[in-house]
Amino acid sequence: MLLCSVSCLDLWCRIWTDPVMSEQALSWRDHYLLSPHPLFHGCYISCTVYYRNGERSLDDLYRPYHAVVYYRYARFFTDGTVLIGQGPADPKSVVPKFRKETTSLPGIDMYHGTFELQGNQIFATHRVKFVIDGGG
Repeated sequence: MLLCSVSCLDLWCRIWTDPVMSEQALSWRDHYLLSPHPLFHGCYISCTVYYRNGERSLDDLYRPYHAVVYYRYARFFTDGTVLIGQGPADPKSVVPKFRKETTSLPGIDMYHGTFELQGNQIFATHRVKFVIDGGG
């Protein structure tokens, strides 16, 4: 039982602003199971699809629409860090390489940051990646 309480306190002290055992929990194990927290063994994926107008034809009879598909990825780690990515790359090719030590993936904008829990909400802060064009 001591091991469970130590691991819970270790986890919640890093990512939770108020690490107090909830009232409905009978033990630290129950607390871990009942309290809101991100899962650390996978990747959260959001798929966004939108349609935009294509180029008009010369006779205005044909007007194609393009379906634009992109994904947003978020992976949480127990030390309070988060890895966020966005791009059109398929999840099958991204998720196996989406690790803490990964700094870049082709076709994916990646950001490293930290997160914390406040009640049942997750607040993430990440460093902004600037791309400076040499101009010309």
